[in-house]
Amino acid sequence: MVMGLLGVYLVDIIVNWRYFVYPKAQLSYLLGLVLVVLGVGLLPYLDNFAHIGGMLGGMLASMAVLPFGGSRAREVGVNLLGWFLILVLYCSAFFIFYASGYRSLL
Repeated sequence: MVMGLLGVYLVDIIVNWRYFVYPKAQLSYLLGLVLVVLGVGLLPYLDNFAHIGGMLGGMLASMAVLPFGGSRAREVGVNLLGWFLILVLYCSAFFIFYASGYRSLL
């Protein structure tokens, strides 16, 4: 969940770069925080794949629902691309989970 929020913040920094007072400082702080979380994910019983998937999910969800300035066609296109990529991520995660031998859990 935290990595999803960091993914949303990353997309926000990239899209609204010119509105931040110190965008490079914000981006470097965010990337440092992501590296710390991924470093903590190297401890036993913590899953970095879940962290990476959460961040990708947050980035795609922000693409799907947040308004991106510019023309209306561009905004609708980015939103539709976000929803499509969320669907692709969900389906691929489901099929990888199913193919990895966890059939007894389904």
